[in-house]
Amino acid sequence: MTIYLDDDEDDFIGEAYELDGDDLTDGMDEDEAEAVRDRRTTARRTPGQQALIRRAARQQLASLRRPLPTATVRDQRAASATTAVRRTQDAVRAVDLRQRVQTDEVDARVRAHGRRAEGLERAVAAGIVAAQLQATFGNTGALNNNVARTVLPLSSLLFLRPARVPAWQNPKIVAPALVAAMVLGKDLLGHDSKVASVRVTATNATRTGETVFVKAEALDARGRVIPGVTPQIVPTGATATGRPGFFQLGAAKSIAEFTATEGTASDTLVINVK
Repeated sequence: MTIYLDDDEDDFIGEAYELDGDDLTDGMDEDEAEAVRDRRTTARRTPGQQALIRRAARQQLASLRRPLPTATVRDQRAASATTAVRRTQDAVRAVDLRQRVQTDEVDARVRAHGRRAEGLERAVAAGIVAAQLQATFGNTGALNNNVARTVLPLSSLLFLRPARVPAWQNPKIVAPALVAAMVLGKDLLGHDSKVASVRVTATNATRTGETVFVKAEALDARGRVIPGVTPQIVPTGATATGRPGFFQLGAAKSIAEFTATEGTASDTLVINVK
């Protein structure tokens, strides 16, 4: 048996068995035989290969046993603490900013509500003044017309503060629109029940003895016929025939007058009989 040693470090390199072909593994158990075979394999490697393997093993072991530098651990802990502090400060700033925004929104809403309340008070006062003005001077020429009666009550809306609401919820828009719709609907569908004038018309009969049809109509202030109202016709120089509105003309070269009256309004139609 030959034993090999490293000259520099006196490390065990390997061993070779030369026993004339005898196998030392005979009579050994499995573990001992495996150890002998490993040593034989190691002995067959060159000294350079074995030194390289040992050097790599020592370096790996040294790297596993080497502790982390104290400065590196301290730096990592300091960085973690700094990051935590920075995150906490950012969270505090965010909360403070939200509180300031909410406070500003509340203040703005309170101020807007105060302005609207002030405008509402002025609008109520203006409405009272407009109603009293209409009651006092409603019979004058300046206020006794449809325009004045429509616009004057709406003047109080000018004092309302504009609100940030949709147009269909804004009283400054809704109220005038409703009033305009009512006025337009009255013009298109309705009429004034008060008789302002009477109009009398007749057919073209002009000769003596002919029958003429006379029609009388009651009109409102806008010149529209008031349905259901029939003025009374009083003839002069003509004779009633018994049928409503039909009259027989009198003597030749005479005058036939038809006067229609409804309340204080009246109208007269004159026909020269030939």
